[in-house]
Amino acid sequence: MVHRDYGDVSGEVLLDISPDRIEITNSGEIPEGILKNSTSFELYHPVFRNPMIAHMFYLRGKMEKRGRGLALIKQLFLDYGLKSPEWISGDGFTTVRLYGIPETIRLNARMRNLVLTLKIGSTISREQYEDFFERKISEKTARLDISKLVEGGWLSKMSDGPTTSYVRTNKELPDITR
Repeated sequence: MVHRDYGDVSGEVLLDISPDRIEITNSGEIPEGILKNSTSFELYHPVFRNPMIAHMFYLRGKMEKRGRGLALIKQLFLDYGLKSPEWISGDGFTTVRLYGIPETIRLNARMRNLVLTLKIGSTISREQYEDFFERKISEKTARLDISKLVEGGWLSKMSDGPTTSYVRTNKELPDITR
């Protein structure tokens, strides 16, 4: 409602609901230079196509007037473990795809082995992860594995810097990965 181009009398707001996503399309384009690609964008100064409607939404606490809408929407989806929304803008229309099914974290054999072996509440560092696999993996591989385990909720980061460690959470592996 707020961003629609009401000057285009043929423009509509279209809603397409699929099992894995919702797509909202309306007339009007995101201003030039904001979108870098479908999931990332530059910081921008707010652009109000419909300032009176935007102000009503602002007064009701339903939006802000800082030009952070795209970033806030994206961050909420990522916080819920969902795929980043995608914005497509061109030919007089803008579409936003909102994904509702969390991306599946694919665990390799090493990661499954660690989750099954490490007791809930136990801590591990990146160096200890490498030792766990008898130093047969590189530091980069260890970092990538650990980041996926954190993203999936099997490990939780406890500190930063040279003393970075991770604690095993109580999240269990899905039955199909055991």
